[in-house]
Formats: sequence, C-alpha cells, structure tokens
Amino acid sequence: MDDLMSLQKIKIRHSFTSFVSSLNIKSELLTEASCGLIVFDQSYYQYAKPLIASINLNSPNTKIIVFGINLDESCIKLLGSYSDLINVNFYNEDLNLISESERKAFCANSRASIIAALYKQFQMSSLTYIDVDSLVVNNLSRFIQKEISTKPRLLFRIVKNGYFKKLGFLPFKSGVIVIISPCESNTSCNLPDQYKTIQVQGVLDSYSNYVLDHLFEWFADQRGLVHLSTLNAALGLIHPTGRIINDWNLHPYSFVWSAKGSIKHWISWKVACLLYNKVYQFPSRWRNSSIIRPALRTFNLLAFVIYHIEMPPRYLIRILEKLLFSRVV
Repeated sequence: MDDLMSLQKIKIRHSFTSFVSSLNIKSELLTEASCGLIVFDQSYYQYAKPLIASINLNSPNTKIIVFGINLDESCIKLLGSYSDLINVNFYNEDLNLISESERKAFCANSRASIIAALYKQFQMSSLTYIDVDSLVVNNLSRFIQKEISTKPRLLFRIVKNGYFKKLGFLPFKSGVIVIISPCESNTSCNLPDQYKTIQVQGVLDSYSNYVLDHLFEWFADQRGLVHLSTLNAALGLIHPTGRIINDWNLHPYSFVWSAKGSIKHWISWKVACLLYNKVYQFPSRWRNSSIIRPALRTFNLLAFVIYHIEMPPRYLIRILEKLLFSRVV
C-alpha cells in the first residue's frame, strides 16, 4: 500500500508540474498591470465566491486568475459565468490514494509553482496571491502603488511576536504574497524582459522547488518562505509587511482580511461573506453607484466591531477547553 501511495504521489507531482508549465491565460491579461491569483479545491469553493465578489467591488482594476483543483461540474459551470471577469484554469487528478491531510497540503502548496510559472510566462507589474478564505476590503492598487520601486519586491506578512513563536507557529505567513515588478508609472504598463530579473525568477523558482520537494506536507508553503529568507539572492528582495496586507483581526484600514483558524466560522465573517455575495449580485449600475463604496466601508467598520465583540468569549472558551483537556490527559 505504501508503494502504491508513493507511486501515486510521483504521478500527481508529474501531472501538476506539466499543468503549470502549460498555463492557459487570456491574452488580454498580458497587458494588465495588476493581477490576483486564487487557488482552491472543491472543499473551499464556498469561500471563493465572496472573495471574487470583494475583489471586483473593492479592487476592480485587479484582474483575477483562478486555479480550481478537482472541482465538480456545478462549480465549473458557475465559475464559467464569471468569464468576463476572471481567467479560470482547472486541474484534475485522482487524489483518493493519498490521505486527507496530504490532499489538503497539496492544494495549499500548489501556490508556489503557480506563482513562479505565472511570473515567468506573463508580463504584469504585480501579482498578488490571496488565500481563498479571504476578503479584499480596500483597493489593492493603493498598496501596490505605494510599494512600487526601481527594484522588484516580494512582500508577505512576518509576525514578530514572542508568544506566537513560543507556540511553534512559523513567523512567515503565505496567505497573501505580493510580487511587484518595477514600473515607471503606477498605471498599466508592459514590462521589458530586463525587468524580469534573474534574481526574482531564481528566488521564485527556489520557492517552487522547495515546496515541490515537500508537496504533500502541511506548512511547506510557509517553510518555503523561511527557506527563501536564508538565500543570498533574496536579500533586498524580501520586504516584510504587517497585518495591513494579511489581517485576521478585520481592521477596516487593512487591504486583505484573512479567516485564520476558526474565524471563517464566526458570525462577523459569515455576515461579511453574505454581504459581499449579495451586493455583487446587484445590477452593475447599482454596484458602480456612488453610494456602494461608502456603504461597504461602513459595513467593514461594523464587521470589525462585531468581530471584537465576539472575540473575547470565543478565546475564553478555547482557553477553558485547553485547561480542561490538559487536566483530563
């Protein structure tokens, strides 16, 4: 049985690398200044809809590239209805012979190879990978314009917290990864090849190769970022960010909210997802009206308040559960 699983993993890795080496991206994306990348499988499809809605409502100039893994026909059909807004790629492979934890790890780790392949093959001034259980609550272009420099940048959240480290969590968070290439203006531009430096592609390839070597291991995507921080080639390229780009406390001034851990089951998160889904279903003339954006900002503030009301009792319950469990053990 172990030999069969090993052979299956080899087959999956081979088919996946073949898949990312022949990406199917709409030609008009080649000239887009800013692209967003979302990767998910069937179990996370429910979170893709509010994320897509939030990007189109709050960051409409960000073009979305979607990679769906083993989606069923109904999901593929529904994603097809977004064809004027997103580019969809589907990867299908039998994952039944590997364990559930390995399947989850594979889906999470697939981001590394897709990011490297997209950067290599297509011209874009920025590429932002976003975990599917996230919401974009402010225009990503504002963040990207602020970070554009004469040199490429690789940005992700680094948590500098002693207690966080004591619990064994990795400080580098891969839920949002931003790659910014140099551009003379903050508007749409085509980047000449020399801007796609060997340094940037080499670093992204190193990230991809590391994660591919641990494709079925949980947290390999985060350990890969730790690995990058040890490379001389990455010096000057990696720029740490705070929660402003990957925020699990739902601050209204952040750009991306992330449903870390159990947050996706909280009332504040469920209400936020429901609202973005509903607003995105409005006719385009209503979605683009002058009152929608102020209304969304007001709601983001309300979600922040609800989150911080429900947070203390939830954390208290978690602490009590840990204390009781430790005593039983």
